[in-house]
Amino acid sequence: MNLSIITDNILGPLNEKQTEFINNAFSRTLKLTNFVKQLLKLSQARLNDKLIFEDFSIKEIINNCISDVSKELEKKSLILNFKIDENVITIKGNPSSFEEMFSILLNNAIKYTQDNGIIDIVVKDSPDDILIEISDTGVGIPEDDLPNIFNEFFRATNVKNYDGTGLGLALAKHIIERYGRRHLGNK
Repeated sequence: MNLSIITDNILGPLNEKQTEFINNAFSRTLKLTNFVKQLLKLSQARLNDKLIFEDFSIKEIINNCISDVSKELEKKSLILNFKIDENVITIKGNPSSFEEMFSILLNNAIKYTQDNGIIDIVVKDSPDDILIEISDTGVGIPEDDLPNIFNEFFRATNVKNYDGTGLGLALAKHIIERYGRRHLGNK
């Protein structure tokens, strides 16, 4: 991104007012870029009929996702507990889609949990399915908003002051429905 040349002071130092202006422009550009990327992913997921399944380690992907957000966890002093049943070794599905879906849910938990909060991830084995639970001590979702949380561009009434596009849960739901229990969750 061309603005990073300026924000990294490669072209020389800026005064305080210039730095504030460039940092705001850079931040807004990142938000817009992320919004467009999410919108494109959602559109691509709807248009792509090609399903590729393979065995993959759910534990490895979740650990990778946790590693990717470790700085955010540390920055907010969040405690993350991860427990996985021993006999959950591999599942059949699309590892990229699983990672995308899990990252969305984990990032939401981090975003909406205040400093010094707790996030719990539990992966349980059952005879026919694997259950993944992510819970947190965050702001929660008002009961009146629950029917709409998977609608595109919907944002709960209590999170208007948080950054977001209202596309994350819609994309996560689409991935879950597309790859569904018969592919994503079955062993």
